[in-house]
Amino acid sequence: MWIFPVGCYTECNIEPLTGTLIGPQALLQEWDWQLNDHTILGNVNNIPEPLPLTLGGSYSLSINTGSCATLSAPLDYKVVPCNKCALQTASLKSISVKEGKFCAFTIVIEINADAAMLATLVAPNDDFIIDPSSFAIQGGTHSYEFTIIPLDGFNGGQVSFQINSTTASGALCYFPISFIVPSCSGSSFTKVSAHGTALRRNEKVVLYPNPAHNEVNISYQGLADGATIECYDLTGRSIAVFTTHNKEGIEQVITSAYPAGVYVVVVRSGNVVVSQQKLVIN
Repeated sequence: MWIFPVGCYTECNIEPLTGTLIGPQALLQEWDWQLNDHTILGNVNNIPEPLPLTLGGSYSLSINTGSCATLSAPLDYKVVPCNKCALQTASLKSISVKEGKFCAFTIVIEINADAAMLATLVAPNDDFIIDPSSFAIQGGTHSYEFTIIPLDGFNGGQVSFQINSTTASGALCYFPISFIVPSCSGSSFTKVSAHGTALRRNEKVVLYPNPAHNEVNISYQGLADGATIECYDLTGRSIAVFTTHNKEGIEQVITSAYPAGVYVVVVRSGNVVVSQQKLVIN
């Protein structure tokens, strides 16, 4: 049921907190976000709203489709005090369009570290796919290259990324880094809609289940006839392409033959990219 995974997660207690829970993007008769078994947000006859994580605790989602009701497994979310990591500096050295089948940018970050450490680069509210997300920092000044892939709703602007790691004693630490990421509509790799990688109000594409195991269903509505739905791995290799012949429908991709990892689902209408979404295959 979850798009945001269940389990145990720990985040540094710095503002703003970057976590968001996302429920199934489908019309439900009733839904309720719960924190420690108490409803904190809910509604009827609409799609569940994303829930920003502002407090630690046990989160779950209760849904009722009209024909069945269920409660998700919990997400145990802990917010702990953190110090800044032992980095002298971290700054953007360059950013450039990465040519390919979807909107992506190559960034180079220069880091001056006091000591070697394992780290993770994260983006706010899961607005980007980052590859690689985990990397090894060497002592001294070195450059590190990443691919960042904007997802639905991003229209360019200042983005506050964060480098997360642990101290020698095992405590969590962080280091902020902010820079401007261009809009996909301004990149040269292909045409992108004027409103960026975000579907219009009458357009809808839903991936379920996500994460996927054996297959994923791609449900769409409001797309123009002849629109394409394309699935790629992070190298740009195509794993599936569908052409729509109606304004709404469901396509199924058998995922059991593909390696576990992160994939990109691109919706293209008239050679214009209107959506980029993240698909996780377990």
